[in-house]
Amino acid sequence: MKKQTLVAGLGTLALAANVLLPSLALGQGSDPQAAEQDIACGSLTLNVNADNDFQMTDLNVSTSAQDSFAALTGSGFAVTYQSGTNALPVESFVSVDDARTVGSGAGCATDGTDEGWTLSAAATDFVDGLNSIPNTNFYIATSPNVTAAGGFTEYEVVDGDDENVYYTTGYAGTQDVAAQYNLASTTDLTTATPFTTENASLDTARNILNNATGAGTNDFKFTSVGTGLAYYLNVPANQSGGTYSSTVTLTLATAT
Repeated sequence: MKKQTLVAGLGTLALAANVLLPSLALGQGSDPQAAEQDIACGSLTLNVNADNDFQMTDLNVSTSAQDSFAALTGSGFAVTYQSGTNALPVESFVSVDDARTVGSGAGCATDGTDEGWTLSAAATDFVDGLNSIPNTNFYIATSPNVTAAGGFTEYEVVDGDDENVYYTTGYAGTQDVAAQYNLASTTDLTTATPFTTENASLDTARNILNNATGAGTNDFKFTSVGTGLAYYLNVPANQSGGTYSSTVTLTLATAT
């Protein structure tokens, strides 16, 4: 009889557990619990100084072709831009924040497809009413001789080398971003020859920073990369007087 009473008692306990705590009921199966962690892929962002507009050198009408260089920048105030071998101002510094990774989420890069990037520049003709100066006469060059924005350090310091670019201070990763059409830090930025030698006229898009090293290579950097921009315009002989304007467009795009 004692054994039968004991069995009945256990049966009553199991029934109570089923009613009050189903997940802990004696003799029941497991109840799985789902867990989820979202990790957003970083962004790819172009940074350009808010006061990056510039004015070319003031000239008079001439029967000879004339050289003109970026002279002023800013919103209504004068800042020295290109002045011989002096450093370019911080207004000329551009950088790319590269914070993406390869992954499957929205905005993620695909391995071997679009984890690299290029930064290109192109410009319209200089126009004043019916008169114009063709953009084939307008040239760009990159220079490591620049006052960089805060938090940047120049790496791979070999004058004229494609890798004279600025990275986030303390960056210890691969430094293989190419600053194309790159001039040495000792170059006189008020001389036409360095620009025409690099031959980067802005009638077509020119890749000025290139972080695309080939399919199958993880090109994302988790850092920021920058350089300085300098400009030269050849004004044709007998060009009519006026105020000519052009728009330079910088385009950041993913690339293999």
